[in-house]
Amino acid sequence: MSTIQETAVWPATIKQLDTTDPVLGGATGASNLPLQGLTNRTAWLKAQVESKADAAHTHAIAGVVGLQDALDLKSAYNHTHAIAGVTGLQAALDAKAPYVHVHAIGDTTGLQAALDAKAAATHTHGMSGIAGLQAALDAKAAVGHTHAIADVTGLQPALVDLPNRLAFGMGQVAHGATIPLPYYKDGTRATAAQIVLLDVSKRIQTNGSGGEATAWSDETYVDPGTLVVTARKVITGGGGGANSGANGTANYTIICMR
Repeated sequence: MSTIQETAVWPATIKQLDTTDPVLGGATGASNLPLQGLTNRTAWLKAQVESKADAAHTHAIAGVVGLQDALDLKSAYNHTHAIAGVTGLQAALDAKAPYVHVHAIGDTTGLQAALDAKAAATHTHGMSGIAGLQAALDAKAAVGHTHAIADVTGLQPALVDLPNRLAFGMGQVAHGATIPLPYYKDGTRATAAQIVLLDVSKRIQTNGSGGEATAWSDETYVDPGTLVVTARKVITGGGGGANSGANGTANYTIICMR
């Protein structure tokens, strides 16, 4: 079987077999014409690809037209210039003042007039020199002044009524018990919300029964919501030996105000 001969050309169109075309082989046969066109296009594309350089490729300087001449006209990357080598630089520098220089007050336009309008950094004023100061001071009381009770609105009735507004209680409370709320003078019992002072301290006891000494641990605690006291004592020393964790009592002070 013979093969189709490739010609690297790009035919503008590819022959399509029509229903009326006879089935003929050979180089010019109708059946081979579409294949011949596609074969020629493939050969043309192959020739185009082979004529291109790889995407990742390099060139020597001599391989780039005019590159060496262009490089020869350039200065080195890290080159310097003398002042004379920069056009107009010396004249520009000559017109500048030194980096560290001074000016007299008279050399700065308007500076002396501005300074004359300012007060010294450290200066004082008389009272009359501050607008409204004397009137403001006259309306103030002296720092160390006093008032009679009658000068304070509502103070005298508040003092008279103070015993009726305070409820006080103190005593001892056992472990797990609740601190009782005190009563006001009129017999009304205080509420937990009216507590202004609640102090529960550890009670110290020595020379207990059997010769042992008792001391309170740091476990005394009051629940602020229920006023239930947790009070435990630690018993140490004495002939009876050590015994920790026994329940104890605590001293309390409670003040309420309404």
